[in-house]
Amino acid sequence: MVVAADKGTAHLSDTANKISMKRGFWLQDAFASGGSDGYDHKEVGITARGAWESVKLHFLEQKIDIQTTEFTVVGIGDMAGDVFGNGMLLSKYILLKAAFNHIHIFIDPAPQAASSWKERERLFLTSGSTWMDYDRQLISLGGGIFERTAKSIVLSPEMKSMLAVDLQEVTGERLIQLLLQCEVDLLWNGGIGTYIMASGETAHQVGDPANDQVRVDATQARAKVIGEGGNLGLTQLARIEAASCGILLNTDAIDNSGGVDTSDHEVNIKILLDSLVRHKKIKSREARNQLLQNLAEEVTELCLQDNRLQGQIISMDNFRSRSDIKPFQDLIHHLTKAELLNPRTEFIPNDKQLELYFSDDIGAPRPVLAVLLSYTKMFFYKEIVKSETLHDPYLESFYINYFPKKLQEQFELSKEDHPLRKEIIGTVLINQTINQAGITLLPVVMAVIDKPALDIVIVYTVMDHVFELAPLREQIMSEFHSRDINAAYRLLQRIEVFLQNILIWMLIRFDSHQLSFSMIKNLEKPIHSYKGILQADMTASQQSRYLREMEAIRTMGASQELAEDLALLVFLEHSLEVIYLSQEAQLPLNVSLDLSRNISDLFKFQQLQTHLVRIEPDTEWSKKHRGLLMQQAQLLKQKLSESIIKEEGGEADFTRKINSFKEKHHGNLIKYFRDFKQFEHSDSFELSGVAVLLNQIATLLL
Repeated sequence: MVVAADKGTAHLSDTANKISMKRGFWLQDAFASGGSDGYDHKEVGITARGAWESVKLHFLEQKIDIQTTEFTVVGIGDMAGDVFGNGMLLSKYILLKAAFNHIHIFIDPAPQAASSWKERERLFLTSGSTWMDYDRQLISLGGGIFERTAKSIVLSPEMKSMLAVDLQEVTGERLIQLLLQCEVDLLWNGGIGTYIMASGETAHQVGDPANDQVRVDATQARAKVIGEGGNLGLTQLARIEAASCGILLNTDAIDNSGGVDTSDHEVNIKILLDSLVRHKKIKSREARNQLLQNLAEEVTELCLQDNRLQGQIISMDNFRSRSDIKPFQDLIHHLTKAELLNPRTEFIPNDKQLELYFSDDIGAPRPVLAVLLSYTKMFFYKEIVKSETLHDPYLESFYINYFPKKLQEQFELSKEDHPLRKEIIGTVLINQTINQAGITLLPVVMAVIDKPALDIVIVYTVMDHVFELAPLREQIMSEFHSRDINAAYRLLQRIEVFLQNILIWMLIRFDSHQLSFSMIKNLEKPIHSYKGILQADMTASQQSRYLREMEAIRTMGASQELAEDLALLVFLEHSLEVIYLSQEAQLPLNVSLDLSRNISDLFKFQQLQTHLVRIEPDTEWSKKHRGLLMQQAQLLKQKLSESIIKEEGGEADFTRKINSFKEKHHGNLIKYFRDFKQFEHSDSFELSGVAVLLNQIATLLL
């Protein structure tokens, strides 16, 4: 069980764990997270810190660093609360203009960042504090602290200006409504209750009668960013409506996931440590508890990194959806067909609604993407966790790196038993894959070839490793994160486009039983060699394109080294077909590369592939047809290579072999070139045109 170990509930974890231990349940006191021997979430501040990562990212995308720049905030909660209290101390540049909870309303129209931060810290450290304990002398002119139940609150000129109203007095409840509608940089939800609903919803549908009198519609909110450290501050429909109005937000499940993530880590670490206690590698339960506490900050950082990556991939997917909404529609259909997602209960827009968002340059709203992200991960996890492939030795690092480095250094974790080892590996593997590739990985692949989720994850992971893309991502984020995060997204997208293209090639080329993580050791050296040969032997046109690509990346602000590495990716898309041809035909890698280039140039395979990708199938059968044609093109290129190798001539004299092949099939080649030219100059490209051309190539092999 994952329990919210907050004030008033921590004892429930202890009660549950005592029962678990008394009855000899295998989880022992890892049955419920938190409690006296677990992590105190308020002390660690993980929920607020996780949500703050989302907030920081929203502002960074607007080129504002809230850790160095003052920004205005209206908040829900008080400094005694975990999420609100911790959150309002996470930047010394917060200008908290107002906040409210179930009792009080705090207003400071022109706050001073430094002095107000110190006063909030004092309240946070004072047990049982309320807004009434705030030092009135530190509140700016026209501000004050009021009762939420007040029947009449006189608005000062400063409050009127802040709220953009000309009212003389309001009730406490009306004042809260005005605060929720206040023009402000950040609305920070660190409290309890649902305060914003969609314009088409009713109070009955919201189901929070305690706040019916203060709730506002999403169309009335004027905050630039909403951070959801608390639960259900907005309904899901309100989030979608707010996003469509330009407000930056995710969902509470994304923003405050750091707390749940910490609980997951806590129970999994406890399970591991208990095993170490049983095997006398940790001397006592007390020593175990001390070690657990010593790991708190490192566990927190692991969880915060998850928050960062989830926020980033939602942003990248929103960016993608503004260019092409169809893969997102396809994903919804796929998850629905798999009976995992119920679009109605999750408030997922239908195809027509998504197309309207697309035409308005909104794309798929972030709150919708947040839900789809969760379901996509669940889908992949369910598909792979039952596989024995997760026992592959290569995945050992995924298991070990789930735990803090202090544990890794102190114990040989690979040799320690953990009953949830496979589940941990599966979770980490899927998180990494989807946090990098995005939620459209599945529909993009399935549009070309019908392969199981396990195959997709295996090949994605193998390709990510052998092409050494992790260091490339790190370098992008190092150079661009604080300077221009949106440019970082565009560069990261280059990596994912490359990966998707090569992933599809591999899935077409190999059957499921041929795919495994062990492919890594057979590909690392050949790919390294291929890079060297390619850079030393680029054609003039390739060299020209490489320089153009590199210059475009440099113009974005990338270093020379990063630009060189990223520009090279587009030339590596055919590396695997060259490597496998080299291995199967026992050819030197440079000869295989030359042969592959000649065949591609002769039959215009690259152009055919480009047209196939751009043709938009209008039915499911058309989609399957396109996938088959892509497979056929790959198979034909492979067969042509084998056929030309067998032509008469010197063993490695491939110029003579290709000329011999051309002479033998002269008539058919003339017809092919004529038809290809006609296809290239047609007003629209059709699958039938590609099919005809590929069939003409196939006749050359008869």
